[in-house]
Amino acid sequence: MSFMWKDFHDVGIHLDTFSEEAYKRSAIGRYYYACFNLTKIYFEREHFIIGHNQNPHEIIIKYLEYYEIEKEVELSKLLNNLRKYRNNADYDFNFRKNNIKKAKKTAEEIFLLLDELNNA
Repeated sequence: MSFMWKDFHDVGIHLDTFSEEAYKRSAIGRYYYACFNLTKIYFEREHFIIGHNQNPHEIIIKYLEYYEIEKEVELSKLLNNLRKYRNNADYDFNFRKNNIKKAKKTAEEIFLLLDELNNA
């Protein structure tokens, strides 16, 4: 049985229950990787396989926008926003605590959009 990437979202919810900043930052990362990997599966099924020596995060975001399919453009924007929240959580000294709620909401929007795209 293959790994259920959406389970990372559940891990993020669990991490968010802790008050320490490290857990909050890590929760955002789990939200992002749940969405990124599910988007990557969709992208590679619908468009093309991404090579190992490339930057899949950037490629997926750019190409989903490039194809000009309305729901894919929206997916690109949402994933890009979630990536920014993750980058803030992973790399910035000044963590924006309100990003945890934004990241969770964005992840949930991505799941809904992927459901629509996968069932179209």
